[in-house]
Amino acid sequence: MSSNPSYGDKDYWDKRYEIASNSNNQIYDWYKDYESGLKDYINHRVSKSDNILVIGCGNSLLSEEMYLDGYSNITSIDYSRNAINIMSSRAYSRGYDLKYLEMDARNLNFKDESIDVVLDKGTIDALMCGDDSSENCDQLAREAYRVLKPGGTMICISYGIPSSRIEVFDKPYFNWKIYKDRIEQHYVYRVIKN
Repeated sequence: MSSNPSYGDKDYWDKRYEIASNSNNQIYDWYKDYESGLKDYINHRVSKSDNILVIGCGNSLLSEEMYLDGYSNITSIDYSRNAINIMSSRAYSRGYDLKYLEMDARNLNFKDESIDVVLDKGTIDALMCGDDSSENCDQLAREAYRVLKPGGTMICISYGIPSSRIEVFDKPYFNWKIYKDRIEQHYVYRVIKN
């Protein structure tokens, strides 16, 4: 891996997770982990029975820790097969009823209005580092909007400042309310579909 990684490039992530799959350090949480800040935020905004889609799950323990906290319907996706292999093998070996699917968040294979919560921890940030970042983030937001049920919520945990992230969601073709919160140094953008 180069000293200046391209977080917006699928090849970067495939190589990163290939290296992780062959090491003792298969797990890595970007930003906050669930227990040290996200748990309270999520527990106050997400029902344990909600149909949750975690996009760009990578090799994070977020889905697993939410599952152990009582969330019963979590599907996690990533466009890197290597990440999905790491996490699905881990869940299977522990007997966890978690679904990990190889899928691009910009082209979701879910029915319209079928998801209660879309959870993003750094995926939009990664896309912002790549070529065609505006178009890629717009496509991700359009897909999230499409699959969210009316009243559904997208939660985006980000380092991105409001002026560069709210514009992803604040488009005339979306009918949702946008909220901005903070968890320490992270911004949390919560958008609720009307």
